[in-house]
Amino acid sequence: PKDTIPIRAQIGKLCIKLGCGIEPRGASTYLPHAWHPTSSKARQHRAAAPQYCGFLPRHLYLSVVTKHYVGMPLLSKSKSTHRKNGNFAFLGPVHVAGCAQKEWLMAITTCVFDAYGTLFDVAAAARTVAAEPGRSAFAAQWPKLAEIWRAKQLQYTWLRAITDNHTDFWTVTQNGLDFALDALGLEKDAELRERLLSLYWELQAYDEVPEMLATLKAKGFATAILSNGSPDMLEGAVRSAGLSAYLDAVLSVQSVGVFKPDSRVYDLVGAHFGCTKEQVLFVSSNGWDAAAASGYGFGCVWVNRAGEPVDRLPWTASHQMQDLTDIPKLAEAI
Repeated sequence: PKDTIPIRAQIGKLCIKLGCGIEPRGASTYLPHAWHPTSSKARQHRAAAPQYCGFLPRHLYLSVVTKHYVGMPLLSKSKSTHRKNGNFAFLGPVHVAGCAQKEWLMAITTCVFDAYGTLFDVAAAARTVAAEPGRSAFAAQWPKLAEIWRAKQLQYTWLRAITDNHTDFWTVTQNGLDFALDALGLEKDAELRERLLSLYWELQAYDEVPEMLATLKAKGFATAILSNGSPDMLEGAVRSAGLSAYLDAVLSVQSVGVFKPDSRVYDLVGAHFGCTKEQVLFVSSNGWDAAAASGYGFGCVWVNRAGEPVDRLPWTASHQMQDLTDIPKLAEAI
């Protein structure tokens, strides 16, 4: 087509700068031209086989195992501008080698974050109390309390999800704390309990979070939280951390009445933004959450701050990081 640049294919494996290889869907088939999204060819292909349609930015480089040419659009603006304007080249069906399912190349448009443990430091409440005057005894116990509190909080969400007995996240947060206090012999300290719970509404964001979110917004990405948290809890945390201006949406499981990793939770992203699964980069500090979202079809990052081993699950996150600093670079790269 006149609006594409032909690139001669080379013999060898088809590769793309996405960290994985791709190959034509059949030995006798070839990778179609990357048509302009408004061209008649693109419209015909979308109408005939919409499930095979994808969009490829000009900034990706291809070489394919075929004698045919691959066309790419003659674009000159920055990728963030094209993302905002929807100005991408149309690409036909391709299969991602080594993956269990067929996937279609689509640029990331939406970055979605888990809240607690990912954007917000769940240990901050206990750490803050331990540093207060008159808390010398608790100062020696706070790390263990924070660990037990978080573990029971998550376990209670899983148990309620599999038994179809949903409640709000504030209830399981209180239940988890009560278990932790009891485990450490602190169950009679009502003042300590109330202080810890009050601080949970004002959790600190990790240091890199504001700049990371601001960078994503500047580059044209949609941003959101997808959390087990109750809407009022999330609103308080976002406001106290000063993140409201950097988020397009705060999505809570409360609207579907079930906790992660139920697929109905992940459905909330597409329902809100009108995007496909392939256009979403989901980020979580919970290995099980990142794995489940990967199985759902999102591109996923596990923020493994503690250096934990990978969960033994049918799926794994496609990327792993120690913190959130490089999320904007990754989102642009894929």
